[in-house]
Amino acid sequence: MSDNSLPDEIISEILSPALKVADDVFSDTSRVSPFSNYSESTSAYLLVCKSWLRVATPLLYHVVVLRSKAQAKALAGALSMNNALGQFIKKLRVEGGYGLPMHTILQSAPHVSDLYLSFEIFSSDNTSGLCKGLQLINPTRLILQDKSYHPLKNKMLLKLVDAVAQALPKWDRLSVFDCPYYGGERVRSFVGPLVKAKRLHTILIPTARSARWAYQSFKGCPLRAIKIKEPVATWDLRSVDFVDDPTLKTLVRYTTRASVSRTSAQESYPGELSIAPSLNPFFIPMSATSKEVQDKVWSRVLYFAMSIPERLEDPGWKGIIRGLRLLMVSKTFHKLCLPHYYTHVVLRDTPSASKLVSVLSHHPSLAADIRTISVSLVSDGEYNFYSDDEMLADTETSEGSSADAGERSSWGSGAGTILRANDKPTADPMLAILSKTSGLLRLSTRLKGVTMDGFLYYDGYGLEEPISWDAFVAAAECSGTTLRECSVRIAAQRRASPAVFKDLTGLLTLVWKCNASFLCDRAVIPVDGLPSLQELQILQTDESFMTVLSLMKLTSLRRVNFSCDAASERFLRAHGADLHELDIPLSSVQDIGVCIFDLCPNLRSLALSWKDYSTAIFDEAPPNKNEFLPRKSATSLTNLKFLLPYHFRVKDTNTQWERFFETFSAKSLPSLSEIQLTCIDWPTTEREINKSCWVRIAEDLLKRNLILTDKLGKKWRPRLKANGRR
Repeated sequence: MSDNSLPDEIISEILSPALKVADDVFSDTSRVSPFSNYSESTSAYLLVCKSWLRVATPLLYHVVVLRSKAQAKALAGALSMNNALGQFIKKLRVEGGYGLPMHTILQSAPHVSDLYLSFEIFSSDNTSGLCKGLQLINPTRLILQDKSYHPLKNKMLLKLVDAVAQALPKWDRLSVFDCPYYGGERVRSFVGPLVKAKRLHTILIPTARSARWAYQSFKGCPLRAIKIKEPVATWDLRSVDFVDDPTLKTLVRYTTRASVSRTSAQESYPGELSIAPSLNPFFIPMSATSKEVQDKVWSRVLYFAMSIPERLEDPGWKGIIRGLRLLMVSKTFHKLCLPHYYTHVVLRDTPSASKLVSVLSHHPSLAADIRTISVSLVSDGEYNFYSDDEMLADTETSEGSSADAGERSSWGSGAGTILRANDKPTADPMLAILSKTSGLLRLSTRLKGVTMDGFLYYDGYGLEEPISWDAFVAAAECSGTTLRECSVRIAAQRRASPAVFKDLTGLLTLVWKCNASFLCDRAVIPVDGLPSLQELQILQTDESFMTVLSLMKLTSLRRVNFSCDAASERFLRAHGADLHELDIPLSSVQDIGVCIFDLCPNLRSLALSWKDYSTAIFDEAPPNKNEFLPRKSATSLTNLKFLLPYHFRVKDTNTQWERFFETFSAKSLPSLSEIQLTCIDWPTTEREINKSCWVRIAEDLLKRNLILTDKLGKKWRPRLKANGRR
């Protein structure tokens, strides 16, 4: 009989990455535990087969993290039934007191080398078992997590602090101490026993400012290193006095914020890593090939060297700095880089737009190479998200470059422009630019925004400097067949012609921020306008715009987001049957007075937002179910979203929502599987979990096969209960 199973050693290598807990994660003393996630437990690997159970068990028990009483009780039960399991425990992280089961755990785990204890313990917790068990182990590293300022003080916590102080003299292997304190009364009870034992050689401290305190407090120990966990800023290096103390200076270990930034930059731009020079300094790549072939190869290489794919996704991609330098290498590079350099343009201010006009007047062929324009113009400099360090100083073109001698290169926020000294600003630079860019794919804003449910919610878009209506018309006429996304703010125009939408045949996404009033004569409205439009978001509009849209076919429209009170029954009657996703203010649903599912029977996702746009007041009370639930069965809806911007601070509001979900019936929504509330942050500690009404609601909905998710779309995963059930 042949055995096709893998050797245990190979299975162990396969499972180790999945079951291993990194030491920096295990020792993380942040206020929010890195283990407060809601994914499936890694213990599921043990259920695959007997060989995985055999091999994975030691890996699973190597690092034990306890975050609730139920987990502690379950682990104590497992160790009581099988004493061998406790021999595998090397690292133990305890984020609470967890009662008498902790004594059983520590009694069964004699080989614990790394012990993590949290001192954020409340009076309702029980530390008796933990206090008794500390005498039974002998760790080499102690990690404490506590508040630096105003630490908790209660009977159970103080009992644990005293137990740690009493255990320290017996821990004759302890050599590493991760200390969360800058000084104070609580740490004094630990300093004496540690200094007296004279075994401590490494101390970890939170910041550079506590280095002097740590050195003076533990100088009686055979110290080898004082490690500062947080990266040290330059001003901290100048302000702390360990720099002038030669003894302390030899002990301190730290990283600077600059070095961390450089490491991140190298990871982001691997092309910046140093490359060994060629052994032949006279080597010329592709010298035996034709000039045409050389240009094609170099153009493709420079396409990636100038971060064209990255700049398409992120207009502010910092790799553009490298692209500016490549322009100045040689005549060949200048010729080949220039089209790539202007492929994705960011216009940081009005002068930069004027400079681009100058570039296009001297290099007309570049207009056809521009694919995206990101506009970050702001009114009168009132609203600016960009700091001075995003500007690169004017740089002379390299000797031998094909650029004219009078040209200089000026760059701002990712868009390079070359401006002649005698050029004058253009009256409407955006009109001049958009009249020439025949291959434009995206015309977008670069104001800060948050993507939620696939739509952009802009911060401060009202201060964004609009492009003129003529510039928008020019963009439609010049690149209407290629333009896929338009999200810029457009200046108001009286009695504007809706014929402009006839030219936008390739547009897929439109974010409308314009108060233009339109002619609503059927004779001038292009019924077949915007034939490819799939996504529509309305942030600012005039009622006539909705009338125009209602009279157009819009056969491809599938997603609509009303970020203002612009929804109308007429528009939804015209296009509701085609919509799959709808984001609409609850106030609009109330004003329409018709069930939203009667107008949009094929919705797969419905999002209700709570802002009253007429008063800018948020009413956080739950909706009347009769206002949005269908009277007939809506079989398509799978996702229901309640977009509330803030956490509820009023207890009565939480109670109202709890009652809402208690009586919530999804009989008319048979396909509904997920409900999202964007005001929810799932709790991360056992105490918060026990207090959270949203946890109770989520677990009640799970019994009805409905998933409740938070603002990030994470679903609640039930915790282990004290009775062993989830």
